[in-house]
Amino acid sequence: MSVTPTGILSKPLNALREAVALSTAFQTWVDAGDDDDARDRVYIMAAPEDFPDCPFAVVDFGEFKRERMTINTARPFQQMDPSESLLYFRAEVDPADDVNDAAYNFCNNVGAVLADLEAYAGDRLNGFPFIIQIEMIAAPTRIRFEERATAGDFFECTFAIHWSIQP
Repeated sequence: MSVTPTGILSKPLNALREAVALSTAFQTWVDAGDDDDARDRVYIMAAPEDFPDCPFAVVDFGEFKRERMTINTARPFQQMDPSESLLYFRAEVDPADDVNDAAYNFCNNVGAVLADLEAYAGDRLNGFPFIIQIEMIAAPTRIRFEERATAGDFFECTFAIHWSIQP
């Protein structure tokens, strides 16, 4: 069964998921044939518990604000700027890779996806939110098997994607 994202909570998550799936850099990184294949590697709110194939991305909630601007004229609630979604990336480290090469490889791939997001940050025709700021909130970090025995050896990082619904 496939659920259509509707409403004020689902639409922003879906918009960022779609933007990541349409990123040619992300498609190349996850070895996807097209955006449909890439979409399968962009999860909403959490990755599956059975450790999905890496690399992958997770779109999650960040800051969400709605407000009534004027009460005495009964204006409806509206989205406040900036709202944000979180974008998390994870990729396995090949044990044969040099430690510096592994770090550069992860940073290069994430940076290329971010560049794609910047390129179509205001493409309302595809339903993307207007990205007004990208903020790194957890820098690329290597997590090794010794530190989290069940996780393996990988890099991860998280960004806050600040967006606006204003044209």
